[in-house]
Amino acid sequence: MLGFSVNKTFKIRLYTSNSFQYFRQRGDSPVDPPGPPRIEGYEEGNIIKAGEALTLICISEGGNPPPQLIWYRSNVQIDSTYYQMNGDGATANNLTFIVSAADNTGSYHCKTSNTATKEPLTASIKLSVYHAAFCVKLELLLDFDVVMERRHLRGFARLCFYSITTL
Repeated sequence: MLGFSVNKTFKIRLYTSNSFQYFRQRGDSPVDPPGPPRIEGYEEGNIIKAGEALTLICISEGGNPPPQLIWYRSNVQIDSTYYQMNGDGATANNLTFIVSAADNTGSYHCKTSNTATKEPLTASIKLSVYHAAFCVKLELLLDFDVVMERRHLRGFARLCFYSITTL
């Protein structure tokens, strides 16, 4: 009697409209990309004052394995402390900081990825920051001649500037 056995692993790819997953015939868990990230805690266009605390929350639904969520400011990584949300199937990363005038020089990005993504998925936000006033004291010296008499007048002026900047 002739007999044989097959000891191979096959990969099967299933395509859907916005993602793919594959699994091995032997029961491995499917690999699934995460959903696109979203940013909560600030609505773009709202004005926040310099010196106030702000918490931005980046959330991504799904993904197997759970995705990494990483915060960037002006393309520099600033926080990679993501966590699984309880029973929700979502992953989040909270970024808390004190807003300063310098926050107008770049935007905040949250990137999510796992082994099923070729490129990270990104969400971005730009802050509108109200700067405190800054004042400049100018000393004015007026010097003029009036009919053979030399007169000197001295005065002071205080100029204050306020700005709201949106990048």
